[in-house]
Amino acid sequence: MLNRRGFRALAALAVIGLVAAMVLPVFAVIAKVATPTFNSSGGLFCKHWVSVRISSTTSGASIRYTTDGSTPTSTHGTALANGGTVSVNTSPTRTLKAIAIKSGMTNSDVRSGAYEYDCGQ
Repeated sequence: MLNRRGFRALAALAVIGLVAAMVLPVFAVIAKVATPTFNSSGGLFCKHWVSVRISSTTSGASIRYTTDGSTPTSTHGTALANGGTVSVNTSPTRTLKAIAIKSGMTNSDVRSGAYEYDCGQ
Protein backbone atom coordinates (compact mmCIF):
# COMPACT_ATOMS: atom_id res chain seq x y z
CA MET A 1 0.00 0.00 0.00
CA LEU A 2 1.36 3.39 -1.00
CA ASN A 3 1.14 6.38 1.27
CA ARG A 4 0.68 9.87 -0.05
CA ARG A 5 4.45 10.45 -0.43
CA GLY A 6 4.97 7.14 -2.24
CA PHE A 7 2.08 7.81 -4.59
CA ARG A 8 3.51 11.22 -5.52
CA ALA A 9 6.94 9.72 -6.17
CA LEU A 10 5.45 6.99 -8.35
CA ALA A 11 3.35 9.54 -10.27
CA ALA A 12 6.43 11.75 -10.80
CA LEU A 13 8.42 8.83 -12.17
CA ALA A 14 5.60 7.92 -14.54
CA VAL A 15 5.47 11.49 -15.88
CA ILE A 16 9.25 11.61 -16.30
CA GLY A 17 9.19 8.31 -18.20
CA LEU A 18 6.38 9.52 -20.45
CA VAL A 19 8.19 12.77 -21.26
CA ALA A 20 11.44 10.92 -21.93
CA ALA A 21 9.67 8.54 -24.28
CA MET A 22 8.18 11.47 -26.18
CA VAL A 23 11.38 13.47 -26.62
CA LEU A 24 14.03 10.82 -27.14
CA PRO A 25 14.69 10.45 -30.88
CA VAL A 26 14.42 7.07 -32.49
CA PHE A 27 17.16 6.25 -34.95
CA ALA A 28 16.78 3.55 -37.56
CA VAL A 29 19.90 2.23 -39.21
CA ILE A 30 19.27 1.74 -42.92
CA ALA A 31 21.99 -0.14 -44.74
CA LYS A 32 23.52 1.33 -47.89
CA VAL A 33 23.90 -0.66 -51.10
CA ALA A 34 27.53 -1.31 -52.07
CA THR A 35 28.83 1.04 -54.78
CA PRO A 36 29.02 -0.69 -58.17
CA THR A 37 32.32 -1.68 -59.68
CA PHE A 38 33.33 -1.70 -63.35
CA ASN A 39 35.56 -4.45 -64.74
CA SER A 40 37.14 -1.66 -66.83
CA SER A 41 37.33 1.63 -64.96
CA GLY A 42 37.79 3.80 -68.06
CA GLY A 43 40.72 5.27 -69.96
CA LEU A 44 41.98 5.35 -73.53
CA PHE A 45 40.99 2.57 -75.95
CA CYS A 46 42.01 1.80 -79.49
CA LYS A 47 38.52 0.58 -80.32
CA HIS A 48 35.18 2.33 -80.69
CA TRP A 49 33.20 0.10 -78.31
CA VAL A 50 34.16 -1.20 -74.88
CA SER A 51 32.17 -3.82 -72.96
CA VAL A 52 31.91 -2.96 -69.28
CA ARG A 53 30.50 -5.30 -66.62
CA ILE A 54 28.80 -3.45 -63.76
CA SER A 55 28.25 -5.21 -60.46
CA SER A 56 27.57 -4.59 -56.78
CA THR A 57 28.47 -6.95 -53.95
CA THR A 58 25.03 -6.36 -52.41
CA SER A 59 22.95 -9.46 -53.10
CA GLY A 60 19.66 -8.70 -54.86
CA ALA A 61 20.71 -5.21 -55.95
CA SER A 62 19.97 -3.92 -59.43
CA ILE A 63 21.91 -1.37 -61.46
CA ARG A 64 20.92 1.88 -63.18
CA TYR A 65 23.44 3.51 -65.53
CA THR A 66 23.78 6.46 -67.91
CA THR A 67 26.24 7.36 -70.68
CA ASP A 68 24.99 10.89 -71.39
CA GLY A 69 26.70 12.58 -68.44
CA SER A 70 23.58 12.66 -66.26
CA THR A 71 23.50 11.06 -62.84
CA PRO A 72 21.48 7.85 -62.54
CA THR A 73 18.83 7.52 -59.83
CA SER A 74 16.33 4.85 -58.88
CA THR A 75 14.04 6.20 -61.62
CA HIS A 76 16.51 7.64 -64.15
CA GLY A 77 18.92 5.69 -66.33
CA THR A 78 18.89 2.35 -68.05
CA ALA A 79 18.10 -0.64 -65.82
CA LEU A 80 20.61 -3.49 -65.81
CA ALA A 81 20.80 -6.73 -63.85
CA ASN A 82 23.55 -6.85 -61.24
CA GLY A 83 26.64 -8.20 -63.04
CA GLY A 84 25.28 -7.22 -66.45
CA THR A 85 27.35 -5.85 -69.31
CA VAL A 86 26.92 -2.60 -71.22
CA SER A 87 28.66 -1.51 -74.45
CA VAL A 88 30.15 1.97 -74.23
CA ASN A 89 30.93 3.97 -77.38
CA THR A 90 34.35 5.62 -76.97
CA SER A 91 33.98 8.05 -79.87
CA PRO A 92 33.11 10.65 -78.78
CA THR A 93 34.35 10.24 -75.22
CA ARG A 94 31.62 8.86 -72.95
CA THR A 95 31.26 8.96 -69.20
CA LEU A 96 29.59 5.88 -67.76
CA LYS A 97 27.85 6.45 -64.42
CA ALA A 98 26.12 3.78 -62.35
CA ILE A 99 24.36 3.25 -59.03
CA ALA A 100 23.14 0.11 -57.30
CA ILE A 101 19.61 -0.02 -55.90
CA LYS A 102 17.79 -2.37 -53.54
CA SER A 103 14.37 -1.92 -51.97
CA GLY A 104 14.56 -1.15 -48.25
CA MET A 105 18.14 0.12 -48.49
CA THR A 106 19.78 3.47 -49.27
CA ASN A 107 21.00 3.74 -52.87
CA SER A 108 24.75 3.34 -53.40
CA ASP A 109 27.16 6.11 -54.22
CA VAL A 110 27.65 6.81 -57.93
CA ARG A 111 30.57 5.15 -59.72
CA SER A 112 31.82 6.80 -62.91
CA GLY A 113 34.44 6.21 -65.58
CA ALA A 114 35.41 8.04 -68.78
CA TYR A 115 35.98 5.99 -71.94
CA GLU A 116 37.88 7.63 -74.81
CA TYR A 117 38.97 6.51 -78.26
CA ASP A 118 42.70 6.97 -78.87
CA CYS A 119 44.97 4.87 -81.05
CA GLY A 120 48.03 7.04 -80.45
CA GLN A 121 48.01 8.79 -83.84
